Amino acid sequence: MMERKDVLIIHGGGLVDPSKEVIRYTARRLLESQIYGTIYVGMYSFMSLYDPKLWMPYDQELDKKLENVRGTYLGTCRGIDMTEPRRLDFSINVLKSAGIGTVIVCGGDGSSRNCAEIASTFEREG
Repeated sequence: MMERKDVLIIHGGGLVDPSKEVIRYTARRLLESQIYGTIYVGMYSFMSLYDPKLWMPYDQELDKKLENVRGTYLGTCRGIDMTEPRRLDFSINVLKSAGIGTVIVCGGDGSSRNCAEIASTFEREG
């Protein structure tokens, strides 16, 4: 049987209250799929790619918190250039050593551009 890697879901957009609903929906579907081991939700957008202290395991308690809390709760951050080689390498090493096999970024234009620039490196590194 193949080992189930973990997954990290982050919100890469601005302070948009409904973003937590996208995160909840995505996390619930992944949990139901049983494809992944632990499903983590990251705080503060791209910062969580290199700081596991910002990860929260998705469970019923977190789901209820996200459902009932006002505001964006998960935060965001600006000015994180993931294409900077040291940050990119460090992030990949952190994610690999933590057993994260997939990163899902929910966001807008800037998040999509950032992901497009780093996707090939992430894919090449597994």
